[in-house]
Amino acid sequence: MTMGKYRASIASMIALAAMAGTASAAGEKSAPRRDLVPGQMPRTGKVDARFQSFNVESVEVTGGNFWAPYPKPGQAPAKPVAGPHGTEFATNAYEKRDPIDLTGNRRLRVLARALAPSYMRISGSWANSIYFQDDDKPAGAPPAGYQGVMTRAQWAGVIRFGKAVDARILTSFPVSAGARNPADGAWSPDGARRLFNYTRRLGGRIHAVELMNEPNVSRTAYAPDAYARDNATLRRLIDEVSPGTLLVGPSSTGEAGFKLFATPSQQASSYRLLSGSGGPRFDVFSHHFYGAVSQRCKSLGERNGTEVTTRRDEALSPG
Repeated sequence: MTMGKYRASIASMIALAAMAGTASAAGEKSAPRRDLVPGQMPRTGKVDARFQSFNVESVEVTGGNFWAPYPKPGQAPAKPVAGPHGTEFATNAYEKRDPIDLTGNRRLRVLARALAPSYMRISGSWANSIYFQDDDKPAGAPPAGYQGVMTRAQWAGVIRFGKAVDARILTSFPVSAGARNPADGAWSPDGARRLFNYTRRLGGRIHAVELMNEPNVSRTAYAPDAYARDNATLRRLIDEVSPGTLLVGPSSTGEAGFKLFATPSQQASSYRLLSGSGGPRFDVFSHHFYGAVSQRCKSLGERNGTEVTTRRDEALSPG
């Protein structure tokens, strides 16, 4: 199409639109003009000054089997490592990793401080089965029903880091077999109580908590009534030992399917999860959105004959 014809087409469309508007106005009384005056609009909410925040996987604090670094050019990919992994997801892509240095890594603190004020979330899939060892000894073997251990010293590093970078702490708790009453399977708040108490002894504060990470796609496979029951237990604990701490949830993801799991299961429905008797009462509603995945997640789709990532330039990280 030439430029002259292009302009003529645009002019024709404008004329048609004007004619349509005239015809409509002839048959109807025009609505009164309403000017938008933002200063006169009622305020419905306010963005938290700490909206730009970050997550630290619990396994990065404790050390353990976590995502292997990308191999350098000419270097062989990491070989799968033996468990326990703390998660059953993508275990062929893990490597034994040392704990991150939250105390002495000045560069990390400077970069995190640039995000201040913020929230620092200490959670992730591994947090669902990490035991808090409430003594001053080196980390021992995970007790039965757990797959990892966090020591006092490691948690103290989290608290000090948060204070240094002006980041309020949000965390979640283990819900694996070791954190449940054998008789009825109900979640026990004992471990969470110890973590709250030790945090207070350090002069710190846990500002927000989740019962667990991503309950709708975890191995826990919560029934709605059980999920409501366990959140009610956590609510009572908060009221007792840390009034003012926010209860956040459900922290779900993937209800409509996403690149790693194209077809969501019935369990993934947050509506189902929140439909239990009495329903959980959250102070903050949370949802985890994964807009893209890294190139290394491609191997997860290959097992099912599907392509997980779309294009290399869309991936969160190269590979």
